[in-house]
Amino acid sequence: MIIHLIASPRNVSTALMYSFGQHTDVLPMDEPFYACYLAETGKNHPDRELILAHQSKDRASIIGDIHKAAEKFPVVFIKNMAHHIQPEDFSMMEDWKPIFLIRHPCLHIQSFAKVIPEPSLEDLGTTTQRQLYDILKVQGVNAHVIDANQLLANPERILRHLCEKLKFPFQKSMLRWPPGPKSYDGCWAPHWYQSVWDTTRFGPAKSPDSVTLPEYLQPLLMECLTDYQYLYEQTKT
Repeated sequence: MIIHLIASPRNVSTALMYSFGQHTDVLPMDEPFYACYLAETGKNHPDRELILAHQSKDRASIIGDIHKAAEKFPVVFIKNMAHHIQPEDFSMMEDWKPIFLIRHPCLHIQSFAKVIPEPSLEDLGTTTQRQLYDILKVQGVNAHVIDANQLLANPERILRHLCEKLKFPFQKSMLRWPPGPKSYDGCWAPHWYQSVWDTTRFGPAKSPDSVTLPEYLQPLLMECLTDYQYLYEQTKT
């Protein structure tokens, strides 16, 4: 089985990867298309050259390697960013089990702006998540959607429900992980994962009402809200 997490940055996706990484049957893979995204867009992210040197930039080759890994492990868990994916990639992912992890834009933008102070709509990936969700829906693919705040507030309930939908056995070990870097972290981890390295479990949840974004980020918040609310409705199905 290949579980395909389609997330957006700074939305506890790394914690969810660590959670699945504690399962005895799972091989985690961290953002395998990051170099593709950087090469194709020219984006200047932290450690850009290191990422380009460490990862393949051939999408078909990457997907082929993932399928080979799935022949050796019962479950491969792919942590992916929505904006790293091209819609045509889905033609090579037919048997993958997609999960969309969303986060309220107020919390999402606040966290992202700590690393990249002036994020764009594309950087955040929420609109891309909606576009990809709709593409899969048209294709008849049953994609699951989970909200980061719900996961943080009640991780066991959300994970049990998700595992049930995936027909994948939940393990209590998924609720905790050791602190510090993991062997499967991407080479960019020192720039992005410092806070999650200090954690050993999910939580606590943070209310969007507790965050006030600076004025210059308010238009971005308004742009993201409609797509977030659309995807949030899918968590109820």
